[in-house]
Amino acid sequence: MKTIMKFGGVLVVLIAAGVWYLASNIDGIAKDIIENVGSETLGTDVRLSGVKIKLGAESGAALSGLTVANPNGWSAPNAFELGTIGASIAPASLSKDVIEIPRVLVEDARMTFEQKGTKTNLQDLLNGVDTGEPSEEPAEEPAEGSDVLIAIGELRLAGIGVTAITDQLEEPLEFTLDDVVVRNIGTPAAGATPAQAAEQIV
Repeated sequence: MKTIMKFGGVLVVLIAAGVWYLASNIDGIAKDIIENVGSETLGTDVRLSGVKIKLGAESGAALSGLTVANPNGWSAPNAFELGTIGASIAPASLSKDVIEIPRVLVEDARMTFEQKGTKTNLQDLLNGVDTGEPSEEPAEEPAEGSDVLIAIGELRLAGIGVTAITDQLEEPLEFTLDDVVVRNIGTPAAGATPAQAAEQIV
């Protein structure tokens, strides 16, 4: 479970960064950026089928069909599939230092967890990715201009379906995780970098 949550933290970094780009670029450019940054970060193919942006009094962004391919050597084609990711954005914050995202909702998500001996596909994805471990020490303030700062009011991962494939079971095991809700990630006054947001969620 700890590995699953760490992997979820990595995905949140991509989502948080993607929301910023979605608010700042046209759909096609945003799609390319998310795919390129995601693939580089995880060392495997990250693909996105659709991006829609709405700016104005009710600003928001929606991603659909996000897939993260399994590393080589695993049976399932994808480790993670997201049906939709929706985010609302406070329009007034787009011109400020901290981008305020009142709500992020991830729905229709499916994760494939594979195990061979002591190795898992998710650990393969995490190898080389530094998500950070929670620390009792306060996080250092990011240098000015070093990263986008965000404040997420609520992040909800709704009913993630999991397929577990292990050499200890003859058939795959299917189950659904309870909804995961994390609130107050960063603050409108100080904000958090995507990496700090991922650490807080993990």
